[in-house]
Amino acid sequence: MNLLRALEKLFQLKKRKYKIKETIISFDKAKEPSLTATVELERNDKVQTISSSEVDFFSYVSHLHGIPHIEDDDSDFVYIDNPNQFFSIQEKIVGLFTGELKELVLCERRIDEKYREFVKRIMGYQREWILSEKNLRVFATRLCRIFYDVGVLLIRDSLEEFELIEKDKIQLSDIQKLLDKSKKYDIAECFSAFLLAPKPFDERSEGYDVVIGLITYDLKNRRTLSINLNTLAQFQRKIRNVGQYGLWECAFDLFERTTKKDSFKSFLPLPLNIRDFTPLPWFCYAFSKGIQEDVLVNGFALDLPLFLVFGSPLVLIKKPSYIFKPEEQTAFIMLGFREGNEISYHQVRFDVSKGKPELHLDYEIYFEKKPSKKIISHLVVNYEDIWDFSENLAIGFLAASAYDVRFDTMIIPERISGITDAFKKNPLTVYPLFVRSMAGKPYRWLKERPEAIEVLKSIATKKKITNGKKLISELENMNLIMQGRLTILGDIVYARVQQ
Repeated sequence: MNLLRALEKLFQLKKRKYKIKETIISFDKAKEPSLTATVELERNDKVQTISSSEVDFFSYVSHLHGIPHIEDDDSDFVYIDNPNQFFSIQEKIVGLFTGELKELVLCERRIDEKYREFVKRIMGYQREWILSEKNLRVFATRLCRIFYDVGVLLIRDSLEEFELIEKDKIQLSDIQKLLDKSKKYDIAECFSAFLLAPKPFDERSEGYDVVIGLITYDLKNRRTLSINLNTLAQFQRKIRNVGQYGLWECAFDLFERTTKKDSFKSFLPLPLNIRDFTPLPWFCYAFSKGIQEDVLVNGFALDLPLFLVFGSPLVLIKKPSYIFKPEEQTAFIMLGFREGNEISYHQVRFDVSKGKPELHLDYEIYFEKKPSKKIISHLVVNYEDIWDFSENLAIGFLAASAYDVRFDTMIIPERISGITDAFKKNPLTVYPLFVRSMAGKPYRWLKERPEAIEVLKSIATKKKITNGKKLISELENMNLIMQGRLTILGDIVYARVQQ
């Protein structure tokens, strides 16, 4: 079969609704040419196979890769212009799920070139501030004071000014004065650790976890230099005796990773093998890129990063400052602000609703004795914008679909704006969904077999299995277990069936 006929036949079969099921690249040094491309297609159980060693056919087939559907967990072979980008993204995703990839940079920022000499001084001050807070406690609690303070560093020529601001005392008008003051300096940076907790703080509820983070913000240029956060459950996996310093140790851990040489880095919160991971990339995007819409409060433009920098924790007044509801796929962060004698509670919320079914952001202010006031309403999250801002953030955004069934089935198919357009321009933008596609078939198989779920649960919890040898064999054949343990795919599917 010559080149033209091989390529023509492939295109003709695809036109007749044959679906590519497999591509194989084989090498045989005994033959000339030694490389052969094989494509297997199928329609209504009828199989067609095309093999060729011609250069152009081989090149075309080598560009074909399986890309998951947006609307379901099936996939199709799609021509990829840049196979190197495909393998690069694949390597990251595999590394995330196997745990071999320990960190993934979302964005890296540097201060202006002419002020680069100040970087070490900025990082030095940030480190000194964090260390100085280690043994300070909020009155009558074990909680570290660092979550209630903001460190502000101002540098002009050789003069340095460091100020400590208390979040629960600063007025909204004071923040505006600080921003105006920052314009007179060469460098104006602030450092803020934040603690976001459900209500009440000392209890854990299904789907709720504490989030701890650290943000470095450029006051003069109104931009986030770095933001890093994670859930308390994830900190407990890598830090011994979490809480012995009032959760200060979590903020210090984030600082150690944030500052590298002369840049400020923001990382994807890892690992991602918990359902509570789902909204974290949403907030990383909102607070690192910033939403390009003013949050006008009494004439003052409070952008989203500033909300996180200066908002006061609510844990001591028994109000929720963070909640993620997996069933509804809504999440919010709420912090306190003071103006005069009045305290208001500002809420940044990701939501889906009848009025705006796409995932969107709202900014609403709640008061003690008067109706709430919505400042930003239904600002739709656009996936194409996320990809353009940070490929790695987009990977994390979609990777949540592997462990979170509701995000997979409720949000992915039709409630993420821009994802279809992103796919049309570059199919690789949706490739992070391939893990969810791998989990789809065994997940559906298990949902119809309660006895298989029980066997899988026993293996996951290391309980003795009395009757289940046949099921164990089937679970092994589906690559859910190996040598009496859950595989990575098994861990994903087990997490899904528990929901």
